[in-house]
Amino acid sequence: MTAHTVLFDLDGVLVDSQDAEVLALLEFARTVHARVPAEGFAERVAGRRMSESVAIVGQYTDTPLPDDAVERVREIAERYLATRLRATPGMAAALREITAPAYVVSNSPLGMIEDRLRRTGLAGFFTGPHFSAYELGTWKPDPGLYRQAVRTLGVDPETVVAVEDSEVGVRSAHDAGLRVHWYRPDRPEESRCSGRVRVFGDMSALPGLLAARV
Repeated sequence: MTAHTVLFDLDGVLVDSQDAEVLALLEFARTVHARVPAEGFAERVAGRRMSESVAIVGQYTDTPLPDDAVERVREIAERYLATRLRATPGMAAALREITAPAYVVSNSPLGMIEDRLRRTGLAGFFTGPHFSAYELGTWKPDPGLYRQAVRTLGVDPETVVAVEDSEVGVRSAHDAGLRVHWYRPDRPEESRCSGRVRVFGDMSALPGLLAARV
């Protein structure tokens, strides 16, 4: 079924910022003497709200984390993003080809969504509304964020496709009854479909996938 509405995750899908947040968390971990294992850490925090990611860091230290831990990690991340933030490779070209209405559904605060879209030159592709977990009070992997977006837009879930890059986001969209295109840039050659989830590795393929009957 051709997608009539496309719901995009922000970090890791629209903008290439995920590595900066992981680096910020690891840097913060060192300052609080948390011995976080670097291997597999990025996968554990991918797609999660920042407070959950910080709590994961806290599991590796006996010292209570500072009250401003989340703010400190965000400040470190922004320092990295000053030189690293960019649109995901191929994203702008893909958006120019996609004719279905597109919206952002993210665990990030609304101001961060708007700022990152503006700084990467993608803001013009999204007239809004944006759906922020902080505004709606429900975070991925809970399906409530996607359900509220679909309800607000007044669209049939069967005509909606969510584009995600993390297991957390995929689970949220899938459990909301949506089809999901799972972007796995670490596996550019991969393209497979299992139930309502299709895996793809190259953003240039997205317009064709959305237009196809899958």
